[in-house]
Amino acid sequence: MEAELQATLNAAHRRVNPVPDISPPPRTSTAMPSYADQRMYKTGPTIKLGTFDGKNCDWDDFRSQLEICSDNYRWTDEERSTHLAMALRGEAAQVLSDLPVEKRKQFHALAEALERRYSPRNKKELYRVQARTRRRKPKESISELAQAIRRLVRLGWPGEDERVRATFEREYFLDALDEPRLRLEVMRYRPRTLIEAEEVAIEMEACQEAETARNCLRKNDKVYARTADRVSEQEEISNGQIAKMNQLLEQLNNNLRAQSTEIENLRRASERGRQDHFQGNQRSMGNSVPVPNSNPAPVPTAPRPGGRFRSNNGPKPNNGPKPNNGPTLN
Repeated sequence: MEAELQATLNAAHRRVNPVPDISPPPRTSTAMPSYADQRMYKTGPTIKLGTFDGKNCDWDDFRSQLEICSDNYRWTDEERSTHLAMALRGEAAQVLSDLPVEKRKQFHALAEALERRYSPRNKKELYRVQARTRRRKPKESISELAQAIRRLVRLGWPGEDERVRATFEREYFLDALDEPRLRLEVMRYRPRTLIEAEEVAIEMEACQEAETARNCLRKNDKVYARTADRVSEQEEISNGQIAKMNQLLEQLNNNLRAQSTEIENLRRASERGRQDHFQGNQRSMGNSVPVPNSNPAPVPTAPRPGGRFRSNNGPKPNNGPKPNNGPTLN
């Protein structure tokens, strides 16, 4: 009972005297952003402006990109000059090193030096001549050619009206096409601007390439058919030649067999003739001896009176000079 009474008194005391809230007040929207937030807003989370070397990119195009980035991220003049200096490569970086030290961080001084080097305003006639004499290079696409013509016309006629420049772009683009057939096909559609001429040229070139590929396939089929016919003819000729060679080989084999048989018959006849001759000699001598083989040994014969024993097949012996017995008595 005492515990319940004490809990009731504590609850009544808390209702009369509530505990003050000591948590920190929430941040309002008027709080100042941090330095990191300010830099994130100015420079952006990631930025890659690219590089400029004076060869693969036009200076006016690169400056347009730089100005867009500068306006979007609120760069200062020093920050713009820093980004531009870090983007220079090759010969363009030499322009930066040629400037005085006090002007290297001035954006307008660096931009004017690059403009004098890569986009001079006093070369209008040069750009106009290049636009008139521009021709399509080997392996150059239609889009690349159109972009080059558009740039030359913009540099050659910077203050002209848009309709005049569009006419120049269309005419110089048609003159720059290297294939007369493609040029006539594009002119047949009567394009009014460079964009229309470019679209028609791309479509016509794709059709020509498809037709060329189809003709190549047909030509290859014809060549394959002719090649197959020639191979068949060669096979027939080869088969006929092989048959003739087989006949010649068969005739040669028959001739060789006939010659071998004839040689064998001659050898046997020679053996029989030798045996008959030998047996006839023995019968005339009254002696019978076995039939000799193919290589008979020397057979001894009866001695002659007053002579030595010799064989019929061997050489005659040399008995030397006859002895001198002196004069005979009558």
